[in-house]
Formats: sequence, C-alpha cells, structure tokens
Amino acid sequence: MNILTKLKQSAKSLSILYIDSDLNFHRSVNEYLKTLFKDVYTAHNGASAIREFVYNKPDIILTDLCFSDKNSFEVIIDIKDQNDQVPIIILSQKNDEFELIESLDFDIVALLEKPLDKNLLNNALLLAVTNIEVKTKNLTDKQIIENAIIQKTQIGAINNYKGLVINQPSELLSFQYNRLKIKISTVQFIAAIYEKQIIIVIDTNQILADVIDANQKENQITVTNFELLSSKRRDNRKKRILVDKSFKVKIQYKNIHVELQTLDVSYDYISMKSDNDLLINVNDTIDLTIGFEIKAPSHLIKEKNFTKVFASGKIIRVEKKNNKQNIIAELSVKRAGQNVFKKYLQERELEIIAEFKKKIQL
Repeated sequence: MNILTKLKQSAKSLSILYIDSDLNFHRSVNEYLKTLFKDVYTAHNGASAIREFVYNKPDIILTDLCFSDKNSFEVIIDIKDQNDQVPIIILSQKNDEFELIESLDFDIVALLEKPLDKNLLNNALLLAVTNIEVKTKNLTDKQIIENAIIQKTQIGAINNYKGLVINQPSELLSFQYNRLKIKISTVQFIAAIYEKQIIIVIDTNQILADVIDANQKENQITVTNFELLSSKRRDNRKKRILVDKSFKVKIQYKNIHVELQTLDVSYDYISMKSDNDLLINVNDTIDLTIGFEIKAPSHLIKEKNFTKVFASGKIIRVEKKNNKQNIIAELSVKRAGQNVFKKYLQERELEIIAEFKKKIQL
C-alpha cells in the first residue's frame, strides 16, 4: 500500500484546519486537502485561526508562519493551550521564525518549506495521523539506549530553558560504564548546560539524564544517572515557566501569612521556595495572592500594569533541606483572575522565546 492510499484511508474520518494568508496558495492546497480529509476548515490570519480551532476542534493543524495580526509563536501557543495533543505541521517560507521553531518543542510533526511538495506533505500528514495514537514499549532505559546504538536509531534531545522546551535531533556516540556521550546542536547545548540535565528521546521513550561533562567546541555532552520517564507525552499545562521579577506570591495557611519566592509557574502548578520551615505538609490546602505585571490592553501604551489574582493551592510536594523548603502546589486560580493569569503566562513565554533567540544569535 503506497503512502497516499494509506493516508486517504486513515484521514477520511478526520478533520484539518489549514491556515495561510496567501490566498492563491491557500486555494490550491485547500482543494487538495479536501480529497483527503472528511472536513477541512480554513483561516487566513491568526485571529480567525484561533476562532476556527476553538469552534471546530480539528484533529490536525497545517499552518503558515506569516500572519499580519499575530506573532506566529503566539498562535501556536494559543492553540496548544486549547489542546496540547493536536499535531501541527508547518508549511511556510523559510524565515527567522521557521529556523527558530526547528529548535523549540511545540510538538511540531513536520516543518515543510514552500513551494509545496505533495510527497513531503503526504508523509507529514500520515505521520500526524499516526501520532494521534502513540504506542509505547516496556524496556529498561539501558536496553533502549543499547538497542538504539546497535540499530543506529535517530534520537532526539529535550531541554527546558526557563520553561521554554528545546527539542532537536541528536546523535548517539558511545555508551560505556553507564555513561552516554551524545552530539547535540548549538541551540540544544545552550539549554543543556543551563539545565544541567537532558531528556533523550528514543522512539516514543523519554529518558532523563544528568549532564556531567560538556565539550562546547564539538557540541558534545556526557550524561549519566538515567531515569525512564513514565509519561510519554508532556502535559503543556504542567510545563512551568520561570517567572519574571514582577511576580510576587503571598500564602495564607492557618496562622501563616508570608511572601515566598516563586521558582516557576504554570496554569495549574506553582513551585515556591521558603527560607524557613513552614510546617506545611502534602495535601494541605493554602490560599495564595499572586501579583504580576502584564501589558496594557492598548498597544499604544507601552508600560505594564501590575495586577493581582487570587488562588487556592493543594500541596503535592514538600522538599526540606536545612530548615528550608521547596513547595510545589496544584494551583486553582479564582474564576475572576483566570484570563489575566493566562495572559501573563503567554506573555512571559513569548519574552523567554525572544531572550533565547538573542542567545542563539550571539
């Protein structure tokens, strides 16, 4: 069975959202997609893309990166915030955004350059369809690595830079004495050294390891202390980002009223640090007052406004060391503050993307 026949059989019950501002190009691709998918939804800019996605809930996204009204990263973040599992395929002219998105982990299935190559598009669409249901294997981390070296399997590497996930292909070099040497890209090297850890992706398996040696000239790192992660897909809502200096949090628990340092935060989780033992335990419930700066509603006003939201938190982890504590809580922001809190998280992620982009260019 050839790829096109298999794609038609697999996609005939699925839907796709196609986003492109080039009307002529859009028309021809749209007609082709209609021969493959049950439903084809279309959009010509970022705002309409989000509306179509929310209303129609397509199974797959095919999108350009050039929008007149929205930053392309903002569109992808908005879509992923609605559904972190949706496969996304990029079909765009090669530009700065295209090159950067090759390094970032937005769960992009494929990046295709214009003009359209139908064979490449068919391969990407079939991969997207296949990725909707991912199968996993029950092997140890050592078996997975050894098999990958023997079979010369293509691997990936994932790092977290202030909450920004970097995901790129890498190369297995050697595995001796429980130490694995891999070659990674310059972009990945920056993130791996920052985090001092790396996730090695082999097939559908993810293995966490500590970075113990680094050769910047060759972009090679040596890792050890392997841990096979039980979750095969990362939940975007649990991906905590590093907060900026404006972010403040105060907690209230029994007779405790104290401001804590926030390490990182997501829509559903917050990690905080205390210099004292607060006598807080797992499953305790706390009240939080969270403050931060966000952009003004009008683009004409460049200053940021400080705002507050209120939340409750359920303690899920307490790490104690020398009377100090790292506290992680499951977060529930009160209804009135949910939208503005979400806006802060999106703005902060875009700021980190811009910062990382500058580091690459140095």
